[in-house]
Amino acid sequence: MAAPVPLPTVDAPCFLCGEAAADPVWATPDRAFSAPGLYSVMRCRGCGFLYQRPRVADDHLADCYPDHYPRHQEPSPRLPFKGSPARVRAVRWALATALGYEALRDRRASALTRLRARLLLRRLSWDCPPWRGQGRYLDVGCGSGGALGVARALGWRTAGVEVDAAAADKARRFADELHVGEVQTAPFAPARFDLVTAFHVLEHVPDPVGMTRRMLEWLAPGGLLIVEVPNAGGLGARLFGCAWSGLELPRHLSHFTPQSLGDVVRRAGGRIAWCRHRAQPRWYFWSLRHWLRDRGRNGLARLAERRPVHGVLKFGLEIALPLVARAGRGEVIRAGVVRAAAEGEASGYGDPPSGARRRAAAGGEASEDGEPPERSEAASRSRRRGERRWRTPRAERGGEPGDGGDGLAAIHKPLDNWMRATLPYGRNRFPRPDAKRLEAAP
Repeated sequence: MAAPVPLPTVDAPCFLCGEAAADPVWATPDRAFSAPGLYSVMRCRGCGFLYQRPRVADDHLADCYPDHYPRHQEPSPRLPFKGSPARVRAVRWALATALGYEALRDRRASALTRLRARLLLRRLSWDCPPWRGQGRYLDVGCGSGGALGVARALGWRTAGVEVDAAAADKARRFADELHVGEVQTAPFAPARFDLVTAFHVLEHVPDPVGMTRRMLEWLAPGGLLIVEVPNAGGLGARLFGCAWSGLELPRHLSHFTPQSLGDVVRRAGGRIAWCRHRAQPRWYFWSLRHWLRDRGRNGLARLAERRPVHGVLKFGLEIALPLVARAGRGEVIRAGVVRAAAEGEASGYGDPPSGARRRAAAGGEASEDGEPPERSEAASRSRRRGERRWRTPRAERGGEPGDGGDGLAAIHKPLDNWMRATLPYGRNRFPRPDAKRLEAAP
């Protein structure tokens, strides 16, 4: 039987700076789908960027993706409105309080509902996009439509871009518009969308700067681009090296750290407004299995997969990994990007206004990032309304006596302030989403 023929490759320089000189870092076969050949990751001597070299030729990139590639299979959107009525109430409160879905807010939510919302919000903030502008959403590299399904359930007007025709057919049920083809040929007009997402897409393309620039062009004023990529500077890459599951050669052409992702964004004309890390046990288990088998420890690899040992290891990882993510060493980076020319616009996840900006808002003068006085005055009035709302008993605001506005105000206010102060979305006020788009929500 003839040996499989490796995919054709090209010897290309650094994607970022064009420097030809580079040093080898890792070399590994395709561990996921067994594409023939051995593939290498190089570090650019000019800028330090990690990239595949030689890389698979553009005409053969599609050959790296088998028919059973996971993102092209039937989608299973992580819809938030599932579970008991009590959980749904908590989800609605979390979405309204921290992610900007004001149409879902229920003023009569109990202290227990608000506390449960706080516990659910870490996962919700990863699965659900923050509301922005008029609710126009584009998912680049949408696959079979998982993210589009979540966005549509939350009331967004959705659109997608996907190169795989079979996956695009599955995504159409969740998209108002869908372009099948490359990002650069998508027909969407500039400033068309309030939110653009690219989850695990940049590492697959030969020109990450050009793709990022194109996505930034689609952002409306105040819009946000959310990018998610594996973290080559994380703990997993440091521990497991060429056995790290995030390499996924030859499909991943680029390998990002927070610093190199920032370089890509700056070259594309954007600015990273916030950056979050995530780590999950299963990613470390995959890497550990590869690492042990590379060293001939097949027995240990099988032992680690047995339920008692797996359970103990997973328990330890569940405790340790939140600390790893907080230390900026997670397996995945998710970054919010705004146009560099729009630095003064709220990011949706960003820090609260600086003292100078707050003083400018209160005095009606132009703020330090150039906000016009009328916007600053509006923001000041909005904050004053929020302060009055907390000081005024619910019965005086037109609510029902005894619904929690008076007796539990001392609990509600600190709890909601805690949510706003400790979560990545909660410090900014968002436009109210269209209530008609949310009528179907439970």
